[in-house]
Amino acid sequence: MMRGKKFSPDSSENASLNAVTTGTGKAIATNDLRQITWNAIYSVAPTVGTLVVEHAPTRDYAGTWQELDSIDCSALSAGTAGSGTYPGLLSFVRGRFSADADQAVTLYINGLLG
Repeated sequence: MMRGKKFSPDSSENASLNAVTTGTGKAIATNDLRQITWNAIYSVAPTVGTLVVEHAPTRDYAGTWQELDSIDCSALSAGTAGSGTYPGLLSFVRGRFSADADQAVTLYINGLLG
């Protein structure tokens, strides 16, 4: 049985959103993970914006993706938002801005194998 995280800490393969202030991120396959984690980071603290973490059964799902978390970007600098976990199996997870941020944010998706 495989153990550990799917992506190494220095990997960029798991960046759903990569230093952007708007838009929908790349869907990350998480079907081999028993627990999913996400982490939003920034260089300059944003003061506005909302980032949602959501999942769907396929990478190109055209319906409404189900929300796992909503991150108030103004709370990122206070350390009160930006990371989370989901304790189960999901197929694809991505980040999406539901309200644009004023500073660039990167959202990483990772998790525990097995």
